[in-house]
Amino acid sequence: MFQFFLKKLLAAFSVILGVITIVFILFFVVLPADPARLTTGQRSDAKTVEAIRKDLYLDKPLPIQYLLYLNDLSPVSYHDSTVATADKYEF
Repeated sequence: MFQFFLKKLLAAFSVILGVITIVFILFFVVLPADPARLTTGQRSDAKTVEAIRKDLYLDKPLPIQYLLYLNDLSPVSYHDSTVATADKYEF
C-alpha cells in the first residue's frame, strides 16, 4: 500500500514539474516579448528598463532564471526583502 502511494506521489510530482517546465519554456524562451519593456511601456528610458530587468533577474542566465522561477512558485520560497522596490525606479 505504501508503494502505491509513493508511486502516485512521484507521478504527480513529475507531472507538476513537467507542466511548470513547459510554462517556463513558453513564457521565457519562446515568446519574444521583453517583460521589462512591457512593464514600462513605450515611453521609457534605458536606465529604467535595465533596473527592472535586474530586479526581475532577467539579466541572469536561463538556468538561474528557472531556479528562481521554481523558488517563486514554491510555498516555502526565499526572498530578500531588504530594499523597497518602489525606490529603485525613476518614473
